[in-house]
Amino acid sequence: MKFENKEVEKMYYDVHRKYNINSVRDNSKVVTYEDILNIEEYFKNFDDIFNDKI
Repeated sequence: MKFENKEVEKMYYDVHRKYNINSVRDNSKVVTYEDILNIEEYFKNFDDIFNDKI
């Protein structure tokens, strides 16, 4: 997996640990800061659904 920079890489793995998510690597895409924000929002919404926070 390719990342925009080291900070984005750290955020990516932090988000995955926070929500206990395993993902499939895609070596053709460069993950950006915006991608991380979108991933975080998606996982948060998904987590809220299963925890009845909606």
